[in-house]
Amino acid sequence: MGNITATEIERAYRKAFKMSFWAWIRSAGIFQFADEFYREADEELIRMIMDADAGEREQYETEFYDCDDFAFSLMGVFHKDREAAAMPIFITWVDTPVGGHALLSYYYKGQVKMIEPQRDGIFDVPPSWRLQLLCG
Repeated sequence: MGNITATEIERAYRKAFKMSFWAWIRSAGIFQFADEFYREADEELIRMIMDADAGEREQYETEFYDCDDFAFSLMGVFHKDREAAAMPIFITWVDTPVGGHALLSYYYKGQVKMIEPQRDGIFDVPPSWRLQLLCG
């Protein structure tokens, strides 16, 4: 069992996505944690798993194999590793200025990092993004 609580993680996501108190009150259902406790993320292991996976080479096809499929595929790869499966890595749905998007994210030492499975990128939460669902 890990020592990072779902409450701690939720607090970091609310901060990273700049959720006001009122937005948080109206956000019922956004945070869907599978566990109460998580283990510390290992960024080296996360990168190793991403490098070993070839999911980013898949052909994007709207409504057939698009952002949600890339996200679920990479999440499955993370969950094949017992250490990574215990980490706070989540399927993440967001609103962006150009529309909705599915990708992964993780919590690491008080910060939220986004994982773009379509190109194996890791980056901070863009200021214009709004969280719709965090699941995992």
